[in-house]
Amino acid sequence: MNQQYSNGDAPSTGFAVLGFFFPLIGLILYLVWKAQTPLKAKSCGKGALAGVITNVVLSVIAGCFSVMAASY
Repeated sequence: MNQQYSNGDAPSTGFAVLGFFFPLIGLILYLVWKAQTPLKAKSCGKGALAGVITNVVLSVIAGCFSVMAASY
Protein backbone atom coordinates (compact mmCIF):
# COMPACT_ATOMS: atom_id res chain seq x y z
CA MET A 1 0.00 0.00 0.00
CA ASN A 2 2.52 2.58 -1.20
CA GLN A 3 0.87 5.93 -1.82
CA GLN A 4 2.42 8.80 -3.72
CA TYR A 5 1.78 12.25 -2.30
CA SER A 6 2.00 15.36 -4.41
CA ASN A 7 3.91 18.48 -3.35
CA GLY A 8 5.87 16.54 -0.76
CA ASP A 9 2.70 16.39 1.29
CA ALA A 10 2.38 13.32 3.48
CA PRO A 11 1.22 12.60 7.01
CA SER A 12 4.10 13.17 9.40
CA THR A 13 4.53 11.39 12.72
CA GLY A 14 7.39 13.72 13.65
CA PHE A 15 5.24 16.82 13.33
CA ALA A 16 2.43 15.11 15.25
CA VAL A 17 4.85 14.43 18.12
CA LEU A 18 6.11 18.02 17.95
CA GLY A 19 2.51 19.26 18.13
CA PHE A 20 1.78 16.96 21.07
CA PHE A 21 4.64 18.29 23.21
CA PHE A 22 4.31 21.89 21.99
CA PRO A 23 0.61 22.43 21.14
CA LEU A 24 1.00 26.11 20.31
CA ILE A 25 3.65 25.32 17.70
CA GLY A 26 1.43 22.55 16.31
CA LEU A 27 -1.49 24.95 16.00
CA ILE A 28 0.65 27.58 14.27
CA LEU A 29 2.06 25.01 11.83
CA TYR A 30 -1.47 23.74 11.15
CA LEU A 31 -2.71 27.24 10.33
CA VAL A 32 0.29 28.01 8.12
CA TRP A 33 0.32 24.72 6.21
CA LYS A 34 -3.40 23.90 5.87
CA ALA A 35 -3.63 25.33 2.33
CA GLN A 36 -0.28 24.15 0.91
CA THR A 37 0.21 20.76 2.57
CA PRO A 38 -3.08 19.63 4.14
CA LEU A 39 -1.93 16.14 5.19
CA LYS A 40 1.12 17.44 7.03
CA ALA A 41 -0.98 20.20 8.58
CA LYS A 42 -3.54 17.64 9.73
CA SER A 43 -0.78 15.71 11.51
CA CYS A 44 0.30 18.88 13.32
CA GLY A 45 -3.28 19.68 14.27
CA LYS A 46 -4.00 16.18 15.58
CA GLY A 47 -0.83 16.22 17.66
CA ALA A 48 -1.66 19.64 19.11
CA LEU A 49 -5.22 18.58 19.92
CA ALA A 50 -4.04 15.39 21.61
CA GLY A 51 -1.49 17.41 23.62
CA VAL A 52 -4.10 19.89 24.83
CA ILE A 53 -6.56 17.15 25.78
CA THR A 54 -3.85 15.23 27.64
CA ASN A 55 -2.79 18.38 29.48
CA VAL A 56 -6.36 19.15 30.56
CA VAL A 57 -7.01 15.58 31.76
CA LEU A 58 -3.76 15.46 33.74
CA SER A 59 -4.48 18.87 35.25
CA VAL A 60 -7.92 17.75 36.42
CA ILE A 61 -6.46 14.58 37.92
CA ALA A 62 -3.71 16.56 39.67
CA GLY A 63 -6.31 19.02 40.99
CA CYS A 64 -8.39 16.15 42.40
CA PHE A 65 -5.37 14.68 44.15
CA SER A 66 -4.47 18.11 45.49
CA VAL A 67 -7.95 18.64 46.93
CA MET A 68 -7.92 15.15 48.47
CA ALA A 69 -4.47 15.73 49.99
CA ALA A 70 -5.51 19.11 51.41
CA SER A 71 -8.57 17.62 53.09
CA TYR A 72 -6.46 15.36 55.33
